[in-house]
Amino acid sequence: MYKVEIDGAAGSRKLASRVVVANNTIGPGMTDGALDMWAAVSDVTIIGNLFYSSGRGGTFTHYPAPFQTRQRISVLRNAFAKNPERNPQLRADIRDLDFRNNVVYGWSTGGFGYGTRIRAESGEPPVNGNFVNNVYASSGQKCNALILLQAGGSIGRLYFSGNLLPSGCSAPSSTGSQLAPPGTTTLTAAQTPGTVLVEVGAPSRTSAEQTLINEVRAAFP
Repeated sequence: MYKVEIDGAAGSRKLASRVVVANNTIGPGMTDGALDMWAAVSDVTIIGNLFYSSGRGGTFTHYPAPFQTRQRISVLRNAFAKNPERNPQLRADIRDLDFRNNVVYGWSTGGFGYGTRIRAESGEPPVNGNFVNNVYASSGQKCNALILLQAGGSIGRLYFSGNLLPSGCSAPSSTGSQLAPPGTTTLTAAQTPGTVLVEVGAPSRTSAEQTLINEVRAAFP
């Protein structure tokens, strides 16, 4: 079992720029994040991965001061399934993130849970990003799908468009126009589950992984 950790902290030996993470299956049983970005990270693409049944889907952050920047980050066509929180959580000086055509499913655990969270803490630089044509479904805590936690910090340039949330729920309002999108074809929200769930994860799925994928697919008729 392993996680994806992209760490730009001083002295780290982990890769932190010009990274592509594609078609991995991460889980089950990670107690922390299945996908984490820490400190100064740039030019990273996360595409076609399955992050599932872990304590947290993932966190992109660095705090406290001195703050370090995450920039030119693309998170495309992944599935986050049955992680009770942080699918992912975004916090503290993210200059430009594109979160597009991802599937987020099943975050409710014992009355707690949320899907994707943008966190604005007092004194921290803001998160800036696009959130486009992602799809969300959960049996509980449905309206915690795509949320903005305003905890005394400034709100960055956030663009929300075409996200499919559970009935009766809504995404936060955009605070600015779309940042430059990546050079990739954008699926509609209706196309996203059928296309993404065929492709995500390692090429050879276990029977348990395929059962999970079938469950996720059934949540998006």
